[in-house]
Amino acid sequence: MTRRILSLRIVFGFLVALFFSFAAYVTAWALYDVRWHIEVDSISINDTVLGEPQYVDVARRIHGNWEGGYRVTIRHQPEGYIFCDTGNVDVPYREFNDSGQPMALPDPMALSYWAAGGTCSFLLAKNAPPMPVGLYSMETCHYVYAPLNVYPKKTLCWPTNLFRVYETTIDLIQRKP
Repeated sequence: MTRRILSLRIVFGFLVALFFSFAAYVTAWALYDVRWHIEVDSISINDTVLGEPQYVDVARRIHGNWEGGYRVTIRHQPEGYIFCDTGNVDVPYREFNDSGQPMALPDPMALSYWAAGGTCSFLLAKNAPPMPVGLYSMETCHYVYAPLNVYPKKTLCWPTNLFRVYETTIDLIQRKP
């Protein structure tokens, strides 16, 4: 009888330990912050003229090497309908390049580079029709995969300033709506 009780205590102890380990893992992931891996101070896009490329200014820092990705959505304003969307694009983020230098974005960086993927790849390509005249906003979301990919990815999004595509250079200079 004592052997059986001892066996049950061992099994019960194992199950309790397993439960608390699982609870600790779930709690840790719930408290996890994407900013531990990537800090984005600002993302801004300058106004431009119809047919001219749009450029993006990004101030960010990557911390460590990690698996994740991004999603960029550009919306026509004020209606809010989606002009283009990259969808989720998985990227292996690295803090340093092969030379040991911090990873850097191109300067200047075209909007077509920043928003590579999905419908944006087609609508912002060099040979595509120009982005229509109008007012736009952009949102960039970065996500981090959980260790062992057991839980959903953690996502954090950053909006940009509103930017406008003008019909002529004179409109841009005069900032006509």
